Amino acid sequence: MDRAEALKSITLYPAQFIGIDNRFGSIESGKEASLVFLTGDPLDAQTWVDKVMIGGEIVYEKAKDLRLKKLLEKPKPEEGQQTSQDKNTD
Repeated sequence: MDRAEALKSITLYPAQFIGIDNRFGSIESGKEASLVFLTGDPLDAQTWVDKVMIGGEIVYEKAKDLRLKKLLEKPKPEEGQQTSQDKNTD
């Protein structure tokens, strides 16, 4: 499958399948502004969702996602345990 078809398979084709392609599925004048802004290539598994816009309004921003930040932060060492930096200073 070529790239254009792959992108349509996750945008336009599903909208056509459920009969809402007059409002969703592609970026065209007169359609609702419901978009996903990505950090990179939409076909790359390492790409993150940066922002989500529904009906022209930003409803999600990765930079403001506190739950995601907490999930991604490095674990803090438990009290009494040395970190790798502490071990290197001995």
